[in-house]
Amino acid sequence: MRLFPIFGERTVKIKGGNGKEYDIDKISADEADIVMQIAQNVKEQIADAKDDGDKITDAMVAGKKKLMEIAKPKLPQEIQGDLFRLGYFELSDFCLYLIYGTELNENKSQPKNSEKKTASPSPTSS
Repeated sequence: MRLFPIFGERTVKIKGGNGKEYDIDKISADEADIVMQIAQNVKEQIADAKDDGDKITDAMVAGKKKLMEIAKPKLPQEIQGDLFRLGYFELSDFCLYLIYGTELNENKSQPKNSEKKTASPSPTSS
């Protein structure tokens, strides 16, 4: 039998700057589709804007507002007001965390860089 711990998870943990931990409901499958569509739309708008900074900013601000509508209800009332402090990319990352429950590049089965053991050079004989 193979274990898939992510199946059945309905919440994720976040830790605020105050050190307090919160259990947050994950984003539903329908909401996840909306998050992905928002990201795709912003990506396309940025590509179409080329080097027009105002159009790029407008696309990111509009995308952020839409992502906030999805993420905000998941947060406890006491920290909902802090959500605006995240930029578009940080909020996108936060929404992905609320979808998948892990960092996208995180692999719990492998040690982190600081934990990896490196082979010591063998002593040379003279």
